[in-house]
This record gives sequence, structure tokens and C-alpha cells, in this order.
Amino acid sequence: MSAQQVELAILSGILNKPPPADIDPLRAYPDEEFQRLIWEHYLREARSRSWFPESRAPGVVYAVVNTRGHYLRVALLFDDSSIRTEIVESRNLLQSGDEIHERALSWIANLHDHIRRELGRLAFASSPAA
Repeated sequence: MSAQQVELAILSGILNKPPPADIDPLRAYPDEEFQRLIWEHYLREARSRSWFPESRAPGVVYAVVNTRGHYLRVALLFDDSSIRTEIVESRNLLQSGDEIHERALSWIANLHDHIRRELGRLAFASSPAA
């Protein structure tokens, strides 16, 4: 998969929904057009959801969940072959050193499940038999 495809899968997983119909996940978009599509479909109105993409930079998407006084921000670092998750910040989740409340770990596990589902959709759509 391309880095654009991985980023689309990450963003779709964060929002827990497939890419919108006007985004072709198999197409390699020019950078400016890709940035516009990401803004319109993933960043502009995403804050009403539990997980939402807060910001992004080359090779990283920052995702946040902010609910009932608990706040968790993670960095999803990616390239065309891997995704790595790092906890960046938390509030009211008892984070101390390498430990954090089990609820945060559950939220991250659910996020990973959603991203894996979207990666699977893209992999299936990309396969020659599809």
C-alpha cells in the first residue's frame, strides 16, 4: 500500500467509517488535492465523534478522544508498510511513566481494530481479484 492509502485507512479508522464515495482509495492523488480531500472529509467536522483526527503531519496522524473528563492523545506514526502508536498526552487517566488506566488501553485497542478493518478493505480493493 502507498503512504496515502495507509493514511486514508488511519483516518477512516479514527472516524470508524469507510472513505467517502468521492475518494478513490486506489488512486494516487497529487499532494494538494489529497490535502484538500483530507481536510474536507476527515478534519473539518470530525470533533463530534469519540475519536477524532486532531492534526497531521508527514508520516503521522494525531488522534484524540476527549470524553467525560478523560483526554487521550496518540500519535499514529506510519509509512507504506507499518503503523506505530505512541501515547502523547493524557489527562485523568492515571498515567505514570509507562502505565495508564486500562480504559485508555481499551480505547487504543478499539482504534487499532477500526484501522485494521480499513486496511483490510483497502487491501481487498487493491487485490487483482477484487
